[in-house]
Amino acid sequence: MKYTVFTPTYNRERYLGRLYQSLRAQTYKDFEWLIIDDGSTDNTEQKIKDYINENEISIRYIRQNNGGKHRAFNRAIEEAKGDFIICVDSDDYLKDYAIEKIDKFSRVPHGVMALCFLCIDEKGDIIGDEFPKSKSVFNLIDLTYKYKVRGDKLWVFKRDILINYRFPEYEGEKFVTEGVLLFQMALKYDIFVVNEALQVHEYQDDGLTSIGNKKLFKDNPKGAKTYYRLLLKIAPSYKYKLFYIYNYLLYSLYGRIKW
Repeated sequence: MKYTVFTPTYNRERYLGRLYQSLRAQTYKDFEWLIIDDGSTDNTEQKIKDYINENEISIRYIRQNNGGKHRAFNRAIEEAKGDFIICVDSDDYLKDYAIEKIDKFSRVPHGVMALCFLCIDEKGDIIGDEFPKSKSVFNLIDLTYKYKVRGDKLWVFKRDILINYRFPEYEGEKFVTEGVLLFQMALKYDIFVVNEALQVHEYQDDGLTSIGNKKLFKDNPKGAKTYYRLLLKIAPSYKYKLFYIYNYLLYSLYGRIKW
């Protein structure tokens, strides 16, 4: 199997149908939908079972105790059968031709860890920034600091590279920002970027984005400390380093963690 569409979910029963319908409508069919349920207390499990019984697409459903999106991601790395892992949250959905378009770019150069596409909101506006048009292969660190590209993107990881990485898991904490995984991989690998929007993204009032990084970091200080320690390693100037040192020490104090 060439593609795994991975969806972490927690109490998103009311949004899953839209994503499911978009996967049913895909023009490219060689994929599985892998759902990692992070301990939902709504009717998510029954809804997914109903989808499985329809037998329209290949679906695997795995339920685990609530531990945060990063733990669901780690489980998906272990469970995915596809050569590429397409990450789509449960309240987002793909355009009908998304996987077909992804497949056209799947022969990426050596040293590339992922394909990266744009996202749009429900109004059709691009979220964040487009990629520079000067070339197709960039390092994520350069995109972040040199080109200052921001905003949510659709990530398609090469599984044979991703399998060597994991989010750290800290007892008592349920959040580690995606940057911890992405920047760790970027120390060794590049990404292939495409200025085309293939995913529609919707921000929910109870989603992680709405909660805000400051609160999430304060509630999960070990994960925050790990993130800023990594940023110190990649920071291109003292201006950034001073800011990261401040936050590293701040969240060490919040968590009463040794420096």
